[in-house]
Amino acid sequence: MSHRSQFLLYFIPLLLLFNLANAQKSIQEIVDFNAKTLEEANTYLKEDTNLSKQLIKQLIIDYPEFPDTTFRKQLSNKIDFYWNNFSSSSLFDQIKMARKICSKRKDSIAKAYLDGIVSEAFLSNYQLDSSLYYIQEAFDYYSAKQALDKMGELLLRRGTIYYTQGKYLESIEDVFQAAKYFEKSNESKNLAFSYLQLGSTYLYVKFFNRAKTNYFKAARQFLKLGDTLGYNVCLSNIGLVHLEKEEYDSSIYYLNVSLDQLIESKRLLLIGTSYRYLGYSYQGLGDFDSSFRYYQKALDTDLQYNYPIGISSDYIGMAELFQLQGKVDSALYYAELAYSNFKGNTDHELESDISKVLAALYKIKNRSEESNKFYIQYCKIQDTIRQEAKVLAKIVEVELERLENIEYELLTVKEQEVALKKEKENQKYIIISLTVLASIVLVLLAIVSATSRRNKVLNETLNKQKEQIKKELEIKESLLAEIHHRVKNNLQLVSSMINLQSQYISDTKAKKLLSECRNRIVSMSLIHEGLYPSKNQRSFDVYLMELIQKLKDAYESNENNIEIETKIEDIALSIDESVPIGLIIHEVVTNALKHAFPNNYNGVIKISLKKIGQNFELIISDNGVGLTKGINQESFGLMLIKTMAAQMEATLVSNYQDGVSHQIVWRTNNSTQPS
Repeated sequence: MSHRSQFLLYFIPLLLLFNLANAQKSIQEIVDFNAKTLEEANTYLKEDTNLSKQLIKQLIIDYPEFPDTTFRKQLSNKIDFYWNNFSSSSLFDQIKMARKICSKRKDSIAKAYLDGIVSEAFLSNYQLDSSLYYIQEAFDYYSAKQALDKMGELLLRRGTIYYTQGKYLESIEDVFQAAKYFEKSNESKNLAFSYLQLGSTYLYVKFFNRAKTNYFKAARQFLKLGDTLGYNVCLSNIGLVHLEKEEYDSSIYYLNVSLDQLIESKRLLLIGTSYRYLGYSYQGLGDFDSSFRYYQKALDTDLQYNYPIGISSDYIGMAELFQLQGKVDSALYYAELAYSNFKGNTDHELESDISKVLAALYKIKNRSEESNKFYIQYCKIQDTIRQEAKVLAKIVEVELERLENIEYELLTVKEQEVALKKEKENQKYIIISLTVLASIVLVLLAIVSATSRRNKVLNETLNKQKEQIKKELEIKESLLAEIHHRVKNNLQLVSSMINLQSQYISDTKAKKLLSECRNRIVSMSLIHEGLYPSKNQRSFDVYLMELIQKLKDAYESNENNIEIETKIEDIALSIDESVPIGLIIHEVVTNALKHAFPNNYNGVIKISLKKIGQNFELIISDNGVGLTKGINQESFGLMLIKTMAAQMEATLVSNYQDGVSHQIVWRTNNSTQPS
């Protein structure tokens, strides 16, 4: 033991004497003493844990003259120290004593705080029933006081427990109720947890893109809060999304990036889950040795945590691994272990996996009766999962707009702050500011697109809610028309500002770039100009002819004669398709008018848009000189064409010989509204 440690052993009796005499001390002296003692305990935490524990026990909490706020602060300092540094048994001993002090002081606020800590401690030890009990105790108190932020935190914790137990419907109900509380209390710090749980719910119903989007939203919120653990939990879940999509390299990347921080947090549930996901990922890549190694790490961690669902998941992962290798006996051994550990739990997904594997393995072993039993069980569970997924999908569609309203309010506040900052910037940053403004408009377009997708109501509820849905739809259509109008006005404002600014720029290259940017914005504005009067929407070919005429006026010289032939079928495009297709046509035709016909060369530009089966096909071609050395294949315009095609998940085929042609093929989306 170090000399400093020996000194402290002599110092501790002096602390006891101080406790005996604390009645004669002032409140401030006791607070100062507690602060110094807490600092010493932190100093010796790594060097000598027992010594640190002896020091922290000397904190003076039970002092009758403490005001309530001072008492709660001293209490939380002590309990938080035990929670972060010592075992659960030591924490529970301190909480037991603290509860007696709270009862003596009749301090319900402090008691509710202790109930919350106890519930989290029981959750970390997988004592879920005890955790739920204390969550309810604390929730009842905060509910009576209408402490909405605390109520939301407790519901998120309960939702986590329900999700761990496989009670997905109860979990999502708690998540959305928590979001309502956060919306009312304006607790933006807890928005991250709502996004995290919402992502997990979307993942369960296999809405992978929406799950990933919400995980990224949660990650951004955690970063703003400086919560590295929450951020890395989000990255781990993004890895799971890639795993579900069988994108194994990406899943391994995100899981490995987040693993070190999860291990450092000592959260066994998170660590075991990440190990198991890595096992699945390496199994998908065919790296069986790495897969088994991570399954074994997951099993060791889940056994330490005493997490039966995790243990069963590890065993069934091993069983599937050996089944892939044709090692039937080993696969059956681990599958039976998974089944025996799972009994008494309610995770339908896991139960389905176990039943499916056992049915297949028993069939190979010619144990027909057992194989049939588990196959029938598998089919029943799949029916249950499908029903749960339908109910969850309905809840998610109904409640999603509430969370987006919270996010929109937060974004509005930030936009106001950015606007105030821009007023103080000097003239040389105006171009950068306009670019930022254009980016914000693109974000608004994405919001409009997402809103239009949510306007479709599930067919199962149409007959029961026909009149109500009709009224709500009329309101949404009015709002959507107003949004299109505002977006069009914003685009026109940006275009005018760029045009005005270009008059003060002498640099030819910069002026040319601003002109091209303005033309792109005009192209988007034309789309929304057609969408604004919702009762009299123009067809896409009308928009296209206006766009072509504007481009010819801007780029065609008097010396050459360029014909533009269009063959556009009378088809309806969604807003998600109209904007990127409009931008693609703008870029390709602009490039052709500028570069395809030099030296007064006459030629033809052809544009064809038609529907082939379930797909749309857009072909834009010219008979010009083709792609010359002077044209950069990585130019912004060509990159924009590729980006817009990728956004629609379209196939892009380009040919730069004998002129230039671009073929874009994408699958129709019947769930979107026509433009």
